[in-house]
Amino acid sequence: MLQLSASRPILEHAPRVSSSMLPSSDSTSHTTVIAASSRKPHIIMKQLNKAIIAVMQQVRGIEKNARVGSGRSAYDGTSDKDVKEVFSEALASNGLCIVPISVEEDTEVHRWQEDTQYGLKQKQSVFTKVRTKYLLMHESGESIELAGYGHGVDPQDKAAGKALTYALKNTLRYTFLTPVGRMDY
Repeated sequence: MLQLSASRPILEHAPRVSSSMLPSSDSTSHTTVIAASSRKPHIIMKQLNKAIIAVMQQVRGIEKNARVGSGRSAYDGTSDKDVKEVFSEALASNGLCIVPISVEEDTEVHRWQEDTQYGLKQKQSVFTKVRTKYLLMHESGESIELAGYGHGVDPQDKAAGKALTYALKNTLRYTFLTPVGRMDY
């Protein structure tokens, strides 16, 4: 929901902007448009939009260069380090940064016993899913809220970290429409 102030909603289903981002007489970076059907102002964030497009042009794709897991359940993936390196450089060079602002998590722990050659052994699987919100900010002061989702499974304490990593990677990939895998261009 777009808001000019905390108590005055303007446009449903749009990013939030602060009052400092509103057009002023000396500002040329924002345009206020009155939609004919609703007669409610809609703020066009020109500099943020240009920066997002520039990142999309700069980050053309990311290779799958990491083997995840082992055995028959192994798969090729993209490492967290590689995604962060590619995007942090592209975001910074275009005046953008992204910060987490909200995490909602749900964790399930499943425990069971397995009979091994050493006797009964206690096992567990921790499944965590997260819904995240990030603020994508431009150096002009324009910003947009992004949503993400991730999940992770681990036998110990790493499920939450895996879920958060997955959420950020996918938020970045889908926000900037970045393909992953073999690039032939």
